[in-house]
Amino acid sequence: MGNSTNTGLPFARFSTYSNPSLKWETSAMTNLGVDFSILKDRLSGSLEYFHKKGKDLFGIASLDYSGGVGQSIVKNVAEMSGNGWEIQLNSINTPGRLIWKSSFNISGYKDKIDKYLLSNYQGSNFLGLAGGPSVSGIIGSPVYSIYGYRWGGLDPANGDPIGYLNGNTSKDYNLITGQGTQLSDLVYYGSAVPRIFGGLGNAFKYGNLELNIQFSFKLDYFFRRNSIQYANLNTTGQGHADYGSRWKQPGDELNTDVPSQIYPTVSARDNFYRGSEVLISKGDHIRLQYINMGYSPNIRSKVFRSLTVYATVSNLGLIWAANKQGLDPDYEIGLNGLIPPKTVSIGVRTSL
Repeated sequence: MGNSTNTGLPFARFSTYSNPSLKWETSAMTNLGVDFSILKDRLSGSLEYFHKKGKDLFGIASLDYSGGVGQSIVKNVAEMSGNGWEIQLNSINTPGRLIWKSSFNISGYKDKIDKYLLSNYQGSNFLGLAGGPSVSGIIGSPVYSIYGYRWGGLDPANGDPIGYLNGNTSKDYNLITGQGTQLSDLVYYGSAVPRIFGGLGNAFKYGNLELNIQFSFKLDYFFRRNSIQYANLNTTGQGHADYGSRWKQPGDELNTDVPSQIYPTVSARDNFYRGSEVLISKGDHIRLQYINMGYSPNIRSKVFRSLTVYATVSNLGLIWAANKQGLDPDYEIGLNGLIPPKTVSIGVRTSL
């Protein structure tokens, strides 16, 4: 609702429309699990498996423009299914004066789209450049997938990024990022969500001294790296370290994939580079989450029953990453992702 800028008269606009065929979403899940303990509890754990099926899922569907009630409406547009498993293992590795315990868990998950009412196959709709991956909408593919514009390298003459139209190299960025590229023209990499993930913890105790170390890992997925966007650099001053690796002179195309800087900037040129496959990397990584050390002295007190002095170091970062740039995939999504700093905390814990 509001007042017209032309006549000054009040007006109202429909924002939602009646849809008598709209039904509730439905889902069904099957879950199986088993717990076990062997070797006198030296090894214990659990195994789980689940399958989930969702039907009549809500989504935005296009409407005929000539209907006079808007461009889209909420409908039951999709069906999807997924299955996963989890293994949890707990072990006592060395009993006795030095006690070493381990806890390991690993999970796997795969989903796919079984049905989707998709009317627009323009390639730019499947890149998720607005922030994170978008729903693929392609039957048989993961719900969240990574696609990219086909990359043809940099022009040796001026450092322009090169794409493809109808199978031929092209620098018509408006057409490449518009109607000229359909879904079938994009390069598909895989799931944008880790399909295997888990963690490993080790706890050591010797007398009154304890040490805990925790690792985590994520495997089998892809992510889109951030890079320089010259339009952002010129309008807001927002830069990127890739600026130092940009093409500057003939021959640089042999050592870099970062396009040259031009002025005035061309937004479609930036968008093509940002959505191209050259910025897609494997997300697999292993992280050291924290190290904790504690000491509980034998102190007799009428005030408290126990006392522990501890020190913890957390946010220790990656110890291995599959991408060649050494980037942390968990903090690469979006232009303002910042890796949290390492933290050290020291304290005393008591029980009364």
